Amino acid sequence: MTNMTLEHIKYSFLVPVYNVESYLSKCVDSILNQDYDDAYYEIILVDDGSQDSSLKICEKYAEMHKNVITIHQDNKGLLMARGTAVKKARGEYFIFVDSDDYIELDYLKRINEYILQYKPDLLVCGHYDDINEARIPHCVSDKDFQIISKEDYLRLFVASEENNRIWEKVVRGQILRNHYDKIYNISLSIGEDKIQTANIIKYADSIILLKDCLYHYVYRNSSIVHHKNPNDIGTIIGVNVRVRDVVNDICHEISFNKKQTNAVLTQYDEVAINGVMEQIYKYNKRDDINNNAKKEKLDSILETYKDFFCREIKCSHGLKIYNKVRLVLFRRKCFSVLLLLDQILKRIQLICGTSR
Repeated sequence: MTNMTLEHIKYSFLVPVYNVESYLSKCVDSILNQDYDDAYYEIILVDDGSQDSSLKICEKYAEMHKNVITIHQDNKGLLMARGTAVKKARGEYFIFVDSDDYIELDYLKRINEYILQYKPDLLVCGHYDDINEARIPHCVSDKDFQIISKEDYLRLFVASEENNRIWEKVVRGQILRNHYDKIYNISLSIGEDKIQTANIIKYADSIILLKDCLYHYVYRNSSIVHHKNPNDIGTIIGVNVRVRDVVNDICHEISFNKKQTNAVLTQYDEVAINGVMEQIYKYNKRDDINNNAKKEKLDSILETYKDFFCREIKCSHGLKIYNKVRLVLFRRKCFSVLLLLDQILKRIQLICGTSR
């Protein structure tokens, strides 16, 4: 491998690391073994205060490979670990990889063709869900290759939480460098991908979708994503408020009229409310917390974020009836009725195979 210079580096892989000693080598090896000249890409490993041997594994890779950089910091959370990597990265394009996941060995070769030809600000590819031995593909487009407008991609973003994933995306590095403070100078325990993706859409002028599934999202029992802390309900609401403001800004910047803007914001609110209410449902259902403690917690959330709930109720003309009822029940502190309603709906969905 030749010595790397700033001019050489096309891609920077940004990999936050936290207590993943059993998965880390597979992740890093999948990047190092790319069918692509390693003089043109780097790997930034940010150990976020791991308590296992993850840091030692990172340091070993850095000793053996000139294109691997290891950074150690006290535990600051996923978003700030990614922010540390953004500060250090030198590539023209940034690629986010979670340290318990891995990528296809021809990932760079396949995206590079489109990067060189179209020079997009954002490229989004499909992924596989790795669940035990199964690999379930999830494509972001039904076309092999698609140039999509900011308007249309914004509509995709607000329509589903699944479009928040930062690890499906290849981003022009200058966007994240130029707007670092707006994206990374906040402390979050959840919702990091949503904040990043919304701001990337805001500042991206050209977007490409690839049907290819190039990323492997590995399901594991101990994943922080699968064990969300119910106490993060307030954080989720705060993230939704921040992101809604960004979505509103984008609507104005691309000259949506009032009707178009309201349609986008209503769609966003629908998805956001589902996410918030799902967390409230999980918290309300816990049997290791007594009912009085639950009520105090939910009362506190309601008081802290009353503006959010009041606004959603007042502006709920476009929401589905079910979500209107949920909002009113929560606003009136009918927590037990809300829990019963959600339990009934989930049972109906299970029987009928439908969703809200």
